[in-house]
Amino acid sequence: GPNTASMGSYSDCNRLLPFMNHADYNRAVQIIKKTLAGFKKETGAWCRGILYGQFMLCREGIRLVEYNFRPGDPEWMNTVAILEDNIADVISGLIRGKAVKPLLRREATVCKYIVPPDYPYKLNEELDISLDRDKIASSQVKVYWSCGLQENYRLNVGTERGIALLASGNTIFEANQKIEAAITAVNGKFHYRSDIGSQKLIKNKIEAVNTITGAGDIQIRTAKETDFLDVYEFVSGCPPLENYAEHVYKILLRYFGDSCFIAEMRQRIVAFVLGFISQTHEKKTYFLWQIGVMPYLQGTGLGKQVLKEVENQVNHLECQRIEVTIDPENIPSQKLFEKMGYRNISTEEGDTVKVMNNLAVKDYYKPGRHFMLYQKWTAK
Repeated sequence: GPNTASMGSYSDCNRLLPFMNHADYNRAVQIIKKTLAGFKKETGAWCRGILYGQFMLCREGIRLVEYNFRPGDPEWMNTVAILEDNIADVISGLIRGKAVKPLLRREATVCKYIVPPDYPYKLNEELDISLDRDKIASSQVKVYWSCGLQENYRLNVGTERGIALLASGNTIFEANQKIEAAITAVNGKFHYRSDIGSQKLIKNKIEAVNTITGAGDIQIRTAKETDFLDVYEFVSGCPPLENYAEHVYKILLRYFGDSCFIAEMRQRIVAFVLGFISQTHEKKTYFLWQIGVMPYLQGTGLGKQVLKEVENQVNHLECQRIEVTIDPENIPSQKLFEKMGYRNISTEEGDTVKVMNNLAVKDYYKPGRHFMLYQKWTAK
């Protein structure tokens, strides 16, 4: 297509894009460090400031496209939106040569631009729109302007794009939903990229990278103690899973790793199962505590694939039944287990209450926290 400035961008809560792995990231950082070392060698001075690189993931690996430093670019805006520190303090520290380590919130972000209908084929166009500011604010979206108001109260974008809308959330999809809701509050003639931050686009990116690298197969294995930080990072970006401190995962995987399972694609965790083998039940029981699938791969059948493998492994561990608790509001999880032959046995556990038209054990985890209890026999 035409050579345009960015029409939008997105970032994930764990600093990696959904189609990247740690090796991709580390290679890009290595390239940046070599560039800075070359700058120092040629000029005798260290580069100070905020530099961001644009890279492409090719069949041959990571390739550098260009560097930029333009406050106002989406790449800058996505980052500043989740910056906990004062940006002026960060820049001041860099100027004084301090080793600044900015604190960023664990949130995903999406930025989309609203541009004139004929952009980029025609420049210096008017953006004839009106905004419902209250509705946009209620969507938890911020508005950034890169255009000027003319005498006729029309917006002239010049050679720029127009207006940027920016939102954050637990996932890219959540942030994108906020942007899409805010765009319904924009009236007039304009164009924007509805696909940026969408589930379809991200799934296509993941599939394209898998095709390029030839590494699209899912590998499922038991977890190791050394996986604890990767597991923590995965669960942090996989709502509604409850996330625990890093040391909790280290302890759990150190002593119960044989009953916990990881699914990987391109050496990155895409699904995780946390479980224990009961020492008190009359029938040897596997308690499946958590199962999570990367948000961008949900709906692809990965959850079913992982659960099948867990059942196979549990059989090898000579467990006769699997038990799992499900939040009544977690409809996708409920559907997964029921399709796999699990049965709600909440009435066998004790007093029940109806939540979302489902019977759940009353106060199962604490007063007011009602959960459904499911089971499946793996051996007679």
